[in-house]
Amino acid sequence: MPEVEFKPVFCAFNAAHCNLAMISEKRTNLYDRLFDCLALFLIAAGILLRIAVFLQNRNLFIDEANVARNIFERNFLQLATPLSYEQYAPPVFLWMVKLSSFFFGYGEMALRLYPLLSSFAALILFFLILRQLGLTRTLWYPLALMVVGYLTIRYATELKQYMSDETVVLGLLYLALRIDLFKLSEKRFFLIWLGAGSLAIWAAMPAVFALAGVGVYYIWPCLVRKDRRKLFLMLAIGVAWLLQFILYYFLILRPQIESSYLQNFHQDYFLYALPDSKAEWKHNWNRIKELIEEAAGYEVHLFYFHLVCMIIGVGAGIYRLREKTMLFVVPLAAVLCAAALNQYSLIPRVALFTVPLLLVLLGLGLDVLCRANYRLMPLVFLPVGFYGVYAFSSVKMAWQRFESEEITDAMSFVIDHQINHGKQLYVSIGSQPAFIYYTQIHPDNSRWERLKDAQTPNWDADYANIGRQSDSVFACIFTSISIKELKEKRQALSQLNRPIASLEKQGCYVYLYHKR
Repeated sequence: MPEVEFKPVFCAFNAAHCNLAMISEKRTNLYDRLFDCLALFLIAAGILLRIAVFLQNRNLFIDEANVARNIFERNFLQLATPLSYEQYAPPVFLWMVKLSSFFFGYGEMALRLYPLLSSFAALILFFLILRQLGLTRTLWYPLALMVVGYLTIRYATELKQYMSDETVVLGLLYLALRIDLFKLSEKRFFLIWLGAGSLAIWAAMPAVFALAGVGVYYIWPCLVRKDRRKLFLMLAIGVAWLLQFILYYFLILRPQIESSYLQNFHQDYFLYALPDSKAEWKHNWNRIKELIEEAAGYEVHLFYFHLVCMIIGVGAGIYRLREKTMLFVVPLAAVLCAAALNQYSLIPRVALFTVPLLLVLLGLGLDVLCRANYRLMPLVFLPVGFYGVYAFSSVKMAWQRFESEEITDAMSFVIDHQINHGKQLYVSIGSQPAFIYYTQIHPDNSRWERLKDAQTPNWDADYANIGRQSDSVFACIFTSISIKELKEKRQALSQLNRPIASLEKQGCYVYLYHKR
């Protein structure tokens, strides 16, 4: 019987296998490039969206106006001390805004330029972090949620520190993912992290939570490897951070954290450290639930889908990425502890920096689900993902003007109705900060300067009698007021005065009266 030559058969099989592998690799690379293009498109769209809202140039509202007053009234050194008007912002943020106003003036756009640029950096850093974690085909979803979220759009165009807080935190986490303690020289590692951590502490209050995650990220492998030299290096850096934070806390933070006004204002957004009733457990859950909703969506089904993905992301991340996952879990745990100690509020805008941390965990969980079966991704994940982005999207803010307290419309309305001096105008105490900004600080303040001597009744003033001290016709402007309180003020005013004209807009109300 003739011998069968198997060698050509094996060669043909190997060649076919190699060809299939090459085709599969090319297809994989093509998919990865397509998802990279989608991610870059999302970043570009996010930047354009924020620019569109920025160019609407809405009025400053009460808190923004009070920040602007601090920046206008103080020099650079004085901005490193506790602020006036019940405001808090880190020194580096204030210095950057002060620098912007030095070059571009005290208009709304100049004051909001630094938060806008911070939002651009946040989108880019978030994308880079997702790539560093190995997320390719699922990173578009958390990135899209970051792009279209209401909070991330609004505070990219507002004179508050929340967006720069987020950017600083993302910068620290990305730097940690990029710098290897065991590959970089000790001197260079020390200088980089001493400088970056020190700057971050004075640039963003939540930086302390991110630095806690960075510390665990580097210390854990030192303990596993029993590398005492690297461990002492990291501990030395940590001590330097801690000393600076203690200084920062006692110089700036403590007077404001202990403010009775701020404590009362934020009371509902702290956590119970040791809840001992169903109501207290429910309160804690609602605060955490609200953060997840503000990060990824409000619909019930989407919420639980996202929650499951985040839980999977934590578990899988600890299993696969180990200490990398601690970069995101530790800061979240730290901020919850701070809230339980009444040291940090979980009001979503104040805790805005938690949004990308939660979205990273969401992305990790989605990656696990998609790796389990790639066929599920186009059939299940893509439709769900597109619906989730659509349901959460606040893209309409680009063409539907977002307004909070348009007090300049109220002042123009008053002037158009022949109210030409302050004796004829009453400005509510909630309207006073913005009124001062627009009549005394704004570059175009000459338009409303004639009204700058308007009277500001105390919060408990009797509005039934304030018209007696004015001319026969007078006006009242209200902003930063609840509908219930506004109704009470109007009822009191109508007792002795006859309403003759009014303007009611989002968050701003003006009423003209004639004395009976």
